[in-house]
Amino acid sequence: MDELFMIEKGLGEIVGCISLQGKLEQSEFVADRWEKFEKAAVVEKKKEQVLDDDGNLVDAPVDAPADDDGAEKEAPKFNPADFEWTITNKVSKNMPQLFRDFKGANCVCEEKAS
Repeated sequence: MDELFMIEKGLGEIVGCISLQGKLEQSEFVADRWEKFEKAAVVEKKKEQVLDDDGNLVDAPVDAPADDDGAEKEAPKFNPADFEWTITNKVSKNMPQLFRDFKGANCVCEEKAS
């Protein structure tokens, strides 16, 4: 990829690439393995036990959170299990796949067998 960026920076836009191989190569990368994450365990907060003067259990008073407009609300923590992730570690791509990824939606691939 670095070579493609350097060519475009020095010479101009790349409009095509040729891969001279003995067999026809795939031009679209297909991720066939997906990362699986375990669901996070839900931790419940335990209520504090409050004893009165006689040693009997009493319901603990519930502290209502104060609504302050100036206070920032805490953002939810990032959970990777909410998204689908492909496993691409140590999976190589060929030249047509790199070119298609580099050009994006504007890429038109012509595939011809030799």
